[in-house]
Amino acid sequence: MTMKVARRRVTGIIEKRNQCFVVRKKKLNHRPLPALSLLINGIKISPSQTVKFLGFILDAQLKWSEHVSQKCVAAKRALFAVYQCLRATWGADRRRLLFLYETVVEPIVLYGSSVWISGLHRKICHSKLRSFQRSITLLVTRAFKSAPTLSLLALSNLRPVDNRALERAAISMLSPPFVCCFSDSSRKLVHKNIPLLKSSDRIELVSYPHLSSHPPWEFCFSKLFMLQQGSTSFLPSHPYVTRCYVVVLSDGGKLTFGVVGCNTRGVIYSDHGLFVSGFTIHRAASYAINQSLRFFKDVVSSNSTDYIFDLFVQKPSFLSFTLPNKKLSELEVENLSLLASLQNRLTMFMGLNSSSSGYGAAECLARNSSTLVKSDVTTSDLMKSLIKQKVASLWAEEWARSPPPLLLPACC
Repeated sequence: MTMKVARRRVTGIIEKRNQCFVVRKKKLNHRPLPALSLLINGIKISPSQTVKFLGFILDAQLKWSEHVSQKCVAAKRALFAVYQCLRATWGADRRRLLFLYETVVEPIVLYGSSVWISGLHRKICHSKLRSFQRSITLLVTRAFKSAPTLSLLALSNLRPVDNRALERAAISMLSPPFVCCFSDSSRKLVHKNIPLLKSSDRIELVSYPHLSSHPPWEFCFSKLFMLQQGSTSFLPSHPYVTRCYVVVLSDGGKLTFGVVGCNTRGVIYSDHGLFVSGFTIHRAASYAINQSLRFFKDVVSSNSTDYIFDLFVQKPSFLSFTLPNKKLSELEVENLSLLASLQNRLTMFMGLNSSSSGYGAAECLARNSSTLVKSDVTTSDLMKSLIKQKVASLWAEEWARSPPPLLLPACC
């Protein structure tokens, strides 16, 4: 029965549409492929030097030179097609040509760059990429064909496409599911050019939270109000109510925060700090809210009385982690878990400003804070900016090492 099904399924085999591919680690003294062939229903399938799979051109030794070559040819074909359309409509405009190159042409070459990045070890792949990019620089600058490639790249305000491929591969390594997909040669190449990826700093995970102790249908954020001017006083009137005011300030690129907690007796909690570089205002607000929610949690654990809590923040965006179907950082997941444990007791108010009670005390702490707040994890956005800076420095170093022109234009 099995043989009958197998014969029925292979009757439609066509020789031209099927390939046999042999992967070898060594060149075997430049000898051709062995006389290996597959015979299925009388149809002979001979081995092929290359095969196309999911848009990648695989060769027997995985050098990726054939893949880079064919992608450069396809991208150059698309470049001149775009250029002809541009000339027929708006004219050969530099700004539009660069825009179309970056959005239409360059992605053809950079497709799957994290897979074939190890090919940049070889000079032939590097030369083919630079030769392709020289075509666009000549169109943009309208320079002579004898002009140096590095000078054309600088005049076109374009980064080398091999550096762009390296940047994309390095950013792909930040995603934990894709780190194991890199080969050893690809990982070594990326680490050699961007050493900061070898550091032991842990990258903060961003994911959809799954709180098993607090299912989504148990969340109730109906106690979320916009603060009205003069509607509340600084101290609560009820003895079992505890309030917390959260203020985050951004002054000249410096981020600070202040948190003030109080009850009917007065201020019982305060915290403030100065964030190190790399913090965004959204992450700084998440940290400040985390401190206030932890304070509420400590009040609950140290008292048997059912306290009620009021949380005051400046902007609605500071509470964006409460929105459904949103990717959250580790800190925001912790905030969501704390918020879920306090949902029946917590009321949140947005719109805290200078005319609101409690703002002045928290602002005073924020402006006078000097204690540095450091994070035990590195955010993905910070790592991406560092990678882009490092790739830009590689291009600057290559330009500095390039030989100066023999003749300089005389000043008139």
